[in-house]
Amino acid sequence: MTQFANKFTNNNYYGGAYKLGPNPSFPDIFAFVQANPVNSLRRATRAEILPTLIDRKGSAGYLMNTLDISSRWRLVAGVRFEGTNLDTSSFKPLAIAV
Repeated sequence: MTQFANKFTNNNYYGGAYKLGPNPSFPDIFAFVQANPVNSLRRATRAEILPTLIDRKGSAGYLMNTLDISSRWRLVAGVRFEGTNLDTSSFKPLAIAV
């Protein structure tokens, strides 16, 4: 990605806590692929085509209470709990031929 011009820069991204990587424009990359089809594209192997299995389980709960303090004031408080478990498995080839 560093061979393409950086179209977006921000030296203070997340207050400088995160270094923003290269951001080339899509037309630049598309033009490169069109001009160099043999260098940029290759035939995918069977191992790369096989699907990845994803098992996502999620649960959530919400607690809320409303308290009328007077005819003008109402206090509404709530808490939401969430839990997510993600398991993935995919075919891992011994070697990938390019």
